Amino acid sequence: MTSSAATETIVQTARATGIDQYFLDFISGEEVAHNKPAPDIYLHSLAITQAAASDTEVFEDAPTGIEAAASAGIDVIVVPDWVPLDLQARQLAVKIISDLKQAVALL
Repeated sequence: MTSSAATETIVQTARATGIDQYFLDFISGEEVAHNKPAPDIYLHSLAITQAAASDTEVFEDAPTGIEAAASAGIDVIVVPDWVPLDLQARQLAVKIISDLKQAVALL
């Protein structure tokens, strides 16, 4: 899981919500020189996991994250949250779903 938040915040939130069991590692914006909307966090994640951008999909809710993932060459599936998406963010998405429950059908 990648997030621009601090590592401690990511881990605490993942544990509190019970989703920590679904992730092998947590990658924070603290680990890169430039946080979102720069692609650094996603490029760092690809390097750590030795994954190809073409074999990767990112679920994002924020315009800065959408821009970061797209700039890293990763397909972005958008799950809109409380931040309204502008036209540019919508155009960068390969798919827009209404909630993460719909993500299961994509697997």
